[in-house]
Amino acid sequence: AAEGAGFAPDPVQRIALTLPDGGRSEYLAAARELRGGFPLFVGVSMARMQAMLDRMWWVIAALAALMAVAGLATGRWVADHVLHRLRRINRFLAQVGGRDAAARLPTGPARDEFADLARHVNAMLDRIDRLHQAHQKLGDAIAHELRTPLARIQTKLALLDGDEDEKTAIAEDIRATVRLFDSLLSISAADAQSGSRRGLVPVDLSALCGEIHELYLPAAEERDLKLDADIAPGLRVLGDANLIAQLVSNLVENALKFTGPGDAVRLTLKPAGDRHEMTISDTGPGLPDGLRETLFDAFTRGADKRPGHGLGLALVRAIALRHGARLSLPDAGKGFSLCVAWPRFDRAEGDSGGRDR
Repeated sequence: AAEGAGFAPDPVQRIALTLPDGGRSEYLAAARELRGGFPLFVGVSMARMQAMLDRMWWVIAALAALMAVAGLATGRWVADHVLHRLRRINRFLAQVGGRDAAARLPTGPARDEFADLARHVNAMLDRIDRLHQAHQKLGDAIAHELRTPLARIQTKLALLDGDEDEKTAIAEDIRATVRLFDSLLSISAADAQSGSRRGLVPVDLSALCGEIHELYLPAAEERDLKLDADIAPGLRVLGDANLIAQLVSNLVENALKFTGPGDAVRLTLKPAGDRHEMTISDTGPGLPDGLRETLFDAFTRGADKRPGHGLGLALVRAIALRHGARLSLPDAGKGFSLCVAWPRFDRAEGDSGGRDR
């Protein structure tokens, strides 16, 4: 350090001194020359201050780490909470998509954005349900009201004098119209019960498909068609045996109707995971272009306008939805193929008291 008049004029200097024990220590020092030429040198050790600063850095680092951990934990909790509510909404939407029209999101007393979303979704579903019920009641009323006068006309037609061939043609037109209304009522009834397990009993799907195959064999042979079946035994579903028989019959009839002499129709049934896949395929002309998207809509018919009202596959879809089955159109190469994936029924699920078909 400087001495006497050689002291630097700076107010404070930072100096390092070697201690008697050989160590070094930093000091804050100030040097002045007093009146009379007396030098004054004052120094303060930085050791305590440095130790305090070191402790402060450790405290700051610990607080920063604690805040980071708390922030991560809080963020994780918020993310899990949001994801939990989103998953609940997704499960609910999947439930509604599974045709459970009565399902509603729980709202509770909360007033956050999720609660508002739940209320808006429930209000929308209520309105859709009211519109669906009004549409269904109107369709049922029209079908019921028109069937009665048509039946009376058919009865009175038999009592009238006239050309028998003409009377027969008129009577057949009336019967076709009544069948149309019966199909509409069946579709409406199946739609109304879709997603509900009420009234469903264990059904031996393998036995039922075998019966349908045997039933249509003579009709296929009469038209020079080959009707094959590959049915795995003992496959059961929970359902309405009459509706399932109607679905299978409609599909087999469609396949026979849209094929010609020499073609083949095949009915297969096999287990596939938690479902049983039933496929009806044929080697006919296949599906016309542009018909795939509307194939299951009511009154959809091909360009050839074959006899019928275009309600067969609409009824198939309604019955499938009633049983929670999935419809798909596998690539058939030549011809047409339709697959119905039925939910598998295990005895462990518990029989509902009904008897197998």
